[in-house]
Amino acid sequence: MARVRSLMFSMAVVFAVHAVFAQPADDPAAGDDALAIINARVVDGTGAPARHTSIGIRDGVIVSLGDTPSGDARVFDAQGLTVLPGLIDSHVHFQAVPGAVHRQDDAETRRTLMRHHLRAHVANGVTTVLDAAIASEALREIRAYLAAGGVGPRVMALGPTFHNPGGYMDGAALSAYWAPRSRASATPEDVEALYCEYEGIEDLVGVKVAATHGFGGPFDIYETHSPEMLVVIRERARDHERAIYVHVNDNRGVDIAFDLGAHALTHLVLERPSDERLDRMHRTNLHVIPTLYVYESFAMRYQLASLDAPRARLTARRSAGNGAGSGSLGPVPQELHPDRRALHARMARRLVG
Repeated sequence: MARVRSLMFSMAVVFAVHAVFAQPADDPAAGDDALAIINARVVDGTGAPARHTSIGIRDGVIVSLGDTPSGDARVFDAQGLTVLPGLIDSHVHFQAVPGAVHRQDDAETRRTLMRHHLRAHVANGVTTVLDAAIASEALREIRAYLAAGGVGPRVMALGPTFHNPGGYMDGAALSAYWAPRSRASATPEDVEALYCEYEGIEDLVGVKVAATHGFGGPFDIYETHSPEMLVVIRERARDHERAIYVHVNDNRGVDIAFDLGAHALTHLVLERPSDERLDRMHRTNLHVIPTLYVYESFAMRYQLASLDAPRARLTARRSAGNGAGSGSLGPVPQELHPDRRALHARMARRLVG
């Protein structure tokens, strides 16, 4: 098979590429606000065939395709690599660092790895994400890091998240790796207090409601909101002009989403919805974020050889520098990245006893 060389760029990361790769043009007037990517194989996402061309960027905005680079532009020769529009990841959780519960990470380790994951998304061509449940404290932390020049995608978010006392995301329902936590919403006053926690945060596109009774077993292990509280949540979301996203795992959760007038389900339902429910989902334009990787990760626990696949072992190269402005996180201790095979084997033992 011929070697495939591809590089996923978007204009949100052009200046990160610029800082690492671009060389000054011969023109002594070359400035930091202009960049030309030449010899690029462009796939523009419109369905048009790929084409080899140059891309002109000024102040982070594409200003030309195919034109000769301006004299003040710095030049990056893509050498035939593929340039794509930025990808979108519609379900992430930056404050829930994978593996943290097994390593028992402290707050500083969680923060360091969270920033590493922000950078890794950009390294993989993902330039916009939707964080589908994040505490206000963690979201403000991310906002401050990116505002200071840290490298990462644009982070859209759902907030607040509403869960019933004793429900999914409450107390021991999530392990300590999910710190900081959101408070439960038992009363209308709790709902208002949660909205206040997120006041002033940009790019909040909706709220999330936990409508999960368990994980498909014969018994319910979580309590969901009362019908009265669901009415409060629906009305307050309307008042704040935020769409409702619902965490579900069975058809009862889908029915709660209907009652809420929800915009989307944040996971694929574990049991097949009835034809009537599917028809209603279509009629009400209820979207589904499938998160199929969740189910793939379950299978990995029993198929440890999949962790040796080349794509599973890819890592993002760090740039030089240690400041937030350089986008580098500095050295990450090796012990923060234990052998994944051993980690998944431990998880499998817990599941099967």
